[in-house]
Amino acid sequence: MSGTDSTSWPGPVDGAPYTEQSLTALRLARTAVEAADAAAGLIPTGPPGRNRFPGLGLSDALTFMSRARDVLDAAVLAERVYGTGWDVIAETITADTGEQITADEAEKRWSHLETEWESQQRLASFPGRTSITGIPDELLDPDYWIQHVDAWLTRRREDPDAPGPGLVSDRMRRMEVFAELAHQSRLRDQLRAGNLAPTPALLAPIYEREAELADAMVAAGHDTYRELAAKARTRAAEARARAARTGKDDHDA
Repeated sequence: MSGTDSTSWPGPVDGAPYTEQSLTALRLARTAVEAADAAAGLIPTGPPGRNRFPGLGLSDALTFMSRARDVLDAAVLAERVYGTGWDVIAETITADTGEQITADEAEKRWSHLETEWESQQRLASFPGRTSITGIPDELLDPDYWIQHVDAWLTRRREDPDAPGPGLVSDRMRRMEVFAELAHQSRLRDQLRAGNLAPTPALLAPIYEREAELADAMVAAGHDTYRELAAKARTRAAEARARAARTGKDDHDA
């Protein structure tokens, strides 16, 4: 068997990144949890006057409004990743809020967030990155936030074991091999776009991952990927060698 018959493409390889749809759903889940917690803090409890400080209730309300705006932004991103057009988004906002907004106005309001979110996902995907300024935590450590939101949902159910809508983890999917090969290629393109001579220490693990993915394609019967696996390993070794030389030169200097 050879070629790229989709019926025989292998599923995710260990360590595969989450799909864009999954990460966008996680972003919406996290912002919704934060908004819900902010709303809960507004509920007056206890005897009158308890913990009463001038302006505190108003401050809590403003915090909730800010969290609610984050939820709206995340919901728009989630719609966009599923292919919802700006016209539908505008119509929904108008129907549900009464605010008259056109498709062009909706695009102007949120398209920059869509661009930023796509860029943040790519930056967070580079191997070896554990912290990047301005990158949402759920992109840097999605597994932690999946567990966090699942635990939040479980705590708030009267019977955690009762049938229900499930957990956020139920929605998470990792990239299948063919999709991740394209993803790794985009990472290399981004490195080259940002640097005329991309950092070999960042290129090496990308090529190594491509070799693993090509091996999985070969194991699934797609022999045409055997050459890609060999080339990727050669380029990874060359990048590792360049990184080692650069490190030695820096040390000698």
